[in-house]
Amino acid sequence: MKIIQIKETHYKAPLSWMTKCTDQEFWDAIKNLGCEEDVNLGSDGYFWRGNGYSVIWINEELPPERFLRTLNHELLHYCTATLHNKGLEVSYENDEDIAYFQQKMLRRCMRKNLK
Repeated sequence: MKIIQIKETHYKAPLSWMTKCTDQEFWDAIKNLGCEEDVNLGSDGYFWRGNGYSVIWINEELPPERFLRTLNHELLHYCTATLHNKGLEVSYENDEDIAYFQQKMLRRCMRKNLK
C-alpha cells in the first residue's frame, strides 16, 4: 500500500490517496482510522472522511478514461465535504467556488506519480 499526500492549504484540508492496494485493503486501513461504515466492495472508487482524515481510493486497474472519471467523482465528494465542513454553503449559488476547488485538487492529483 502506498499513501500519497495531496496538500491543500487554503481550507487546511489535506487529502490522502491510498494506492497500490485492493478495495478490501483500503477498507481495512480506514477501519483502523475509525471508520464505522459498512463495507460495500466492488466500486470503482471510494471517499471517506472522519477523525480528521480525508481519504480516497481509485481502482488502478480501470481503463484511463474511467479512472479519470472516478477520480473526478471522488474528488467532488471530497470538495463538497470540505467546503461543508468549513461552514461554506454548497449550492448552485457558489458553484464557481466548488468548481475551482475541484479543478485545483484534480490538477494536484494528476501531477502525482502512482508508480
